[in-house]
Amino acid sequence: MTAESDTALVFGMLEAKLRVKAKRLVFDPQQPQDLTPLALDPIQAEHLALVANAAETHALAGGTRSLEEAARTLLNRSDAEVVVTKAGARGALVTGKQAQEWVGPHPTRTVWPIGSGDVFAAGFAWAWGQEEADPVEAARVGSMAAAHWCETQRLNLPAAAFGNSPSFELPPREGRVYLAGPFFNVAERWLIDLVNDSMRSLGGFVFSPLHDVGPGHDIAAQDIAGLEDSNAVFALLDHCDPGTMFEVGWARKFEIPVVGLAQQLDSEATKMLAGTGVTIIDDLASAVYTALWASMGADLSSH
Repeated sequence: MTAESDTALVFGMLEAKLRVKAKRLVFDPQQPQDLTPLALDPIQAEHLALVANAAETHALAGGTRSLEEAARTLLNRSDAEVVVTKAGARGALVTGKQAQEWVGPHPTRTVWPIGSGDVFAAGFAWAWGQEEADPVEAARVGSMAAAHWCETQRLNLPAAAFGNSPSFELPPREGRVYLAGPFFNVAERWLIDLVNDSMRSLGGFVFSPLHDVGPGHDIAAQDIAGLEDSNAVFALLDHCDPGTMFEVGWARKFEIPVVGLAQQLDSEATKMLAGTGVTIIDDLASAVYTALWASMGADLSSH
């Protein structure tokens, strides 16, 4: 596959060999193994930007500890002038030769995450490549485009989606989510594991009673301590587990934001929860992102 253009957005492929020449080129590896397409030099660019997700950045950098360190290592190992790391709910990390800066997310009411990374890369490529915007400003455009896709699932993006509106400002201290939910059978344990892993992969910091305390009878004090030290609660509400409902009530008493996933409960079953400020969502991806944003201080009143 051969292409030549002033601006190009190139995705790593296993099915085809790429040969691309561009003045400004954005490369999204789509695979964490290596940068072989660049190392073999079939890609020629006067200006090169790498756009990768957090897992790819860590892998390509050789497993360094922090995301910031991994991004700097990747930049030094490549010919790129900027590395943009997509970090899920936290937004994006822009790493240049002289500086490193976080670009916060644009929280949305609903989140359809499939394809959001590709839309982000396209928005960044348009702003940085076509408009020659500063990488940080281009990342904000990418974030706006991705937010529009996540909320509407429409690829026909309006002009406003390519604007550069202020993103959500990340707090100086990372927020933590308390994961409340039953884990008494295989299905419940699987869901707890899935949510815990998903939140961590999206850049969240999680306190999970199952993983951080463990099962047992004498665990209440440790769980409550973890709850009170958290900035938001994510609650699995279906089946109305008594322990989960107790944790939700405790959190609301101390005005800790609570996001609840409820796919089987009607409005009658959730009226006390909704009436005390719990944000109830019936879609797993949207609930996970909303809880993470709540832990960072985002306003849930619009949800």
